[in-house]
Amino acid sequence: MKRLLVVIWLALWLTACQVVNTPAPSPAPGETQTNPPAVSPSPQPTETSTPPPQRMVIYAPEGTNPAWVETARAQLEARASGAGVEVLPEWNDRAYGADVPLTLALAEPPALNEALSAAPQTRFVVLSAQLLTEAPNLTALLADPQHLAFTAGLTATVISDDWRAAGLIPTNQPTLQEAFLNGGRYFCGVCSPGWPLGMTFPLTAGVDTPSGGDWATTAAKLFDEGKVDVFYLSPNAVQPEVITYLKGLVQFTEPVRVLGSVPPPAELTDQWAVTLDWDFSSALEEALSASEPPALVRVPVVFTHLNEDLFTPGRQELVRSILAELQAGRIAPLSVP
Repeated sequence: MKRLLVVIWLALWLTACQVVNTPAPSPAPGETQTNPPAVSPSPQPTETSTPPPQRMVIYAPEGTNPAWVETARAQLEARASGAGVEVLPEWNDRAYGADVPLTLALAEPPALNEALSAAPQTRFVVLSAQLLTEAPNLTALLADPQHLAFTAGLTATVISDDWRAAGLIPTNQPTLQEAFLNGGRYFCGVCSPGWPLGMTFPLTAGVDTPSGGDWATTAAKLFDEGKVDVFYLSPNAVQPEVITYLKGLVQFTEPVRVLGSVPPPAELTDQWAVTLDWDFSSALEEALSASEPPALVRVPVVFTHLNEDLFTPGRQELVRSILAELQAGRIAPLSVP
């Protein structure tokens, strides 16, 4: 009897230990079983820094041509797309950076290469009188002094009826003197009017000092010995003593004509044929409107303060046709045929 009770107790204990799985009810026909969507935790707000507003920069150190500053401002504002335009008289860290897509320097800034490396996202457009080391984010606007000197020699020689032109250029700038001579030679080859005997034109002369008296003496020697009737005044030669000497000067019954790369002095207005200047506006337009930023844009020479009685339209067109070849790189100012 006791053995029977033990067997019954074991059977009941084993039955209680079994796990009963209750099947899930099947959905009724036409119904779809759905599970409740998983709920993701709500994202927590985080602080983000606001990027500084975009701006374009014009670097215009003391002495920069004010007209060029205004030209630069107008062209940049036309392309600003909401960015401001800031003019800086000094070169510093504000001239470039993440918030500056374009920096226009109207003079070659100090430590340019360091700035190019430090701000690869900034495009630099730099006006310079010399070739610059190329960089992916640099466009150089080259205002080549040799091109200007070549143009001066060409223009002075064309203005003179028998090529008796001379350039007052410092002797410590021999390449500019050579470019001036080549401008005249490109036009007339061996320009020898026959008098004075054995003399060919154009001529160049100058001094290395800022003495106005020395410059005037040099001009007088060219006038007397070379019978010069057209003078080109480099910026160094625009001295009060030179202006006084040239005022009203007559060679062979004809008033001496004058040209330069500065606006005409008031005393020489009637004798001033033309000013040779840089066409900065067109060069900047070319640089900014190109589909691919160019590495180099040559700034062309342009005529201003024209006196068409002294520099006639036909002679102007002759010079312009040659300047087009110069601008295209088909004439080298220091090497002419």
